[in-house]
Amino acid sequence: MANSLILFHRLYGAAIMELLRERLLKSPVLHIDETTVQVMNEDGRANTTKSYVWTLVGKDVAVFIYRAHRNANFLLEYLAGYHGRVLTDGYSSYDRVLQELQITHAACHVHVRRNFVEAHTVAKDNRAAKALEFYAELYRLENEAREANLTGDNLVKFRQEKCKPVMESFRNWLYERGAKPYGAQGMLDKAVNYALHQWPPL
Repeated sequence: MANSLILFHRLYGAAIMELLRERLLKSPVLHIDETTVQVMNEDGRANTTKSYVWTLVGKDVAVFIYRAHRNANFLLEYLAGYHGRVLTDGYSSYDRVLQELQITHAACHVHVRRNFVEAHTVAKDNRAAKALEFYAELYRLENEAREANLTGDNLVKFRQEKCKPVMESFRNWLYERGAKPYGAQGMLDKAVNYALHQWPPL
């Protein structure tokens, strides 16, 4: 069975992957993330060596790409010609690659919020609850828009009128907290610094 799959990949794998890429790049928004994977018996590498699988998800297709290292440079070629938006976490290589390709970068609110959840629940820092209140209001507004079946320009208008003021208040709160030097960071400071770093694409 394994040999049949290997043969199929050698014969048709490249053509199929290119078709998937073409379909993926037609999506208005792409979600990209990378995660670690352990590969056994890989030539020239120990079994304990860390490798990566990159996941690219579009409107109706998902592509998984293996890379031996956490280097995003391959995206310069893979995303060439794409004109939509790309949603990622705060890994700095995404900033560099997407800027070079002149692709609009969107940051992930889930990653931002998660840091404040951890500061609140793990570090027991009650000051983080304020950030969670901002997100609770944003989620409430998003639910309101979903229940009203808002799409397109109507959804954009709703978010500008209702969500933008919440985001501005959240940003002001972050600035009041201020960025802290790396060595002096607690969990809340790390959450604030991450959010401030991610603010432009947010």
